[in-house]
Amino acid sequence: MAGRIHKTGISLILAAVFFVALVAICRVVLPGASGVTLVLQADQPVRIQLFYSNGVRKNVFQEKHSVIAREIQPGRIEKAGFSLGSRSVNRVRLDFEGFTGTIHLHSITVTSHLARTVTLNPSDIKRLFTDHHDVLLAAGEDVAITAIGADPYIVSNGPLLAHGLFLGYGLPLLAAVVLYFILQGMDFCRFPPFADIGGKRPTTGRNIVALDGLRGLAVIMVVADHCWGRFTGLGAGGVWLFMSLSGFLLARPFVQQPERAVSVQFLSHFFIRRIQRIVPAYYLFILISYLFQDRFDEALRHFLFLQGNAHLWVVPQEMLFYLLVPPLMAVNYLVLQGKPLLIILNLTLLMVLANCFVDADVFSLYGMRYQNLRAYIGIFFAGVITSYLYYGFYQPRERVFLQKYNMTRLFSALSLLLLLFFLLGSTERVWGGDRVFAQLYFGWFGVAAGTLIFVILTAKQSMVNRLLSSKVLRAISIVSFSLYLFHPLVLNCIKEGVFWYFDQTVSGFLLFALTLMFSYGLACLLYTYIERPFIHSSSSSKDITPSHYEITTSAS
Repeated sequence: MAGRIHKTGISLILAAVFFVALVAICRVVLPGASGVTLVLQADQPVRIQLFYSNGVRKNVFQEKHSVIAREIQPGRIEKAGFSLGSRSVNRVRLDFEGFTGTIHLHSITVTSHLARTVTLNPSDIKRLFTDHHDVLLAAGEDVAITAIGADPYIVSNGPLLAHGLFLGYGLPLLAAVVLYFILQGMDFCRFPPFADIGGKRPTTGRNIVALDGLRGLAVIMVVADHCWGRFTGLGAGGVWLFMSLSGFLLARPFVQQPERAVSVQFLSHFFIRRIQRIVPAYYLFILISYLFQDRFDEALRHFLFLQGNAHLWVVPQEMLFYLLVPPLMAVNYLVLQGKPLLIILNLTLLMVLANCFVDADVFSLYGMRYQNLRAYIGIFFAGVITSYLYYGFYQPRERVFLQKYNMTRLFSALSLLLLLFFLLGSTERVWGGDRVFAQLYFGWFGVAAGTLIFVILTAKQSMVNRLLSSKVLRAISIVSFSLYLFHPLVLNCIKEGVFWYFDQTVSGFLLFALTLMFSYGLACLLYTYIERPFIHSSSSSKDITPSHYEITTSAS
C-alpha cells in the first residue's frame, strides 16, 4: 500500500510538472498568426514592413523574419495585408522606413487557424503598441502615427493573438492527465532501460558492471565534446574506449572457447547479432537525416556502411572490426593453437604495425568531414589483447598473483590514474590549449584503454570500480548506442529552439546537461521500441555473448 501511495505521489508530481511546462510552451509556441491585415489611411505613399519575433525575453527582429505589404496610396482608406503562414508570433514591429507623414490606423485584424479571428480597435492598438521610435502616437477614432524622424516604427508589447482556455490550459491539462494514467499503469521495474540495468544475463561468463559504467562514461565524454567548448576533443578519448571495449568483448567468447572460431553456427549467430544490434537504430537515423531530406546518394552509401558523415564516421570502422574477428580468431585457434602468450605477442606486433603504418594512404574509410580516414584497427587490437591477457593468462593464475604478488593496490591506483588520464589528458582544451592529445597519440591511448580495462577487471573492489558500477552510468550504458546516434539531433534542436524562442545562445554546461537529459529520454524510447525488439527477435539472441549490449560506435 505504501509503495502504491508513493508511486501515485510521484505520478502526480511528474504530471503537474508536465502540465506547467506544456502551458509555458503553448503560450510561446501556439500564438500562430496566419495573417495580419491593417486598415489605414496615409497622406503619403508608404510601404509597411512587418517584422515578427518569437523572443519572449526581449524584442529581437531580423530581416529574414519579416513580410512587406504592397505600397499604400495616399488619400483613401486601404488594406495592408501580411501573410504569415501560421508562424508563432509573439511580438511584431511595424516599420515605416522613409515615411515622413501621418498614417491613420483604423484597425488590425489577426487571423489564425488555431484561434478565432481578432480585430483590434484604436484603443486596443494604442494599448498594445506602447514601444515606438521616431513617431508620435495619438488615439481617437483612429490611431494617428506621425513620423518625426528618419526611422519610424512601432513595436507591440505582447502577442497580437492569444489562444483560448482550451489551447492554453485545456490541452495541456488533458495531456497531463493522460501522462498520469500512463505513469500509474507503468511498472518502472520492468521498463527495459531500467530492468536491463541489473537484468543482463550473458551465457558466457559473468556480466561486468564496471565495464558497463565505463561505456556510459565514454558516451558522456562524447556528448560533452559536442556541447561544451572547454571539452572539445574529449570525445576522442571516449571513442578509443569504445573501440577497445569492442575488441575486448568481441574476443571474449573466442578466448574462453577457442573452438568457436571454426563453428559455422556460432559465426553466423555472431554476424546476425551484430546486424540486429546496429541496423535498426542506425537505419532509422539515416532515414531521418538523409533519405527523408532527399539526400539519396549519401543515404545509400550510409546504408551500405561505405560512408560515415560527422559523428557516424566510426560506424564503418566498427563494421571493419566485425569483419576482422572471424579470420583473426581462426588464425589464433588453427595456427597459434590458442596459446595465450603467443597470441598476445602476435597481436601486439599487429597493433604496432597498424598504428604505425596502416594510415589513410594504405587503407582508408570515408567519412567525418568528407575525407579519407585511417582504419583504427590498432585500438581494436588493444582490446583483443586485453581479452587474451585477462582470460587467457591472468584469470587462470589469479589466485597465485593475488597471494604471491598482492598487486591489488597497484592496480587500483593505476585504474584511477588511467581514468583521470582519459578525462583530463584527452584534450588540451581543458587546460586552455588547442591540441587534442587523444587524436595526436591515438596509438598510446589505445594501449591505455586496454590497460584500463585490464586493471578494472583485476582490481574489483577499487574506488574506480565502485564509481563505474553506479546505476546512473550503467543506465546510460544500456541506451548508449541510440543516445550516441541521436544526440546531435537533440543538440541542434535545443540550440535552434532556444535561439528562436528566446533569442539566446545556449552553450557550456547548460547545453551539455540539456542535451544529455533529453537524449537519454529519447534513447530510452528507441531502445525499448526499436533496438531491444530486434535484439530479441530471433532464437539467435538466446545465445548472447557479453557484447550483446555493447554500444557499437561513438565519435568526437
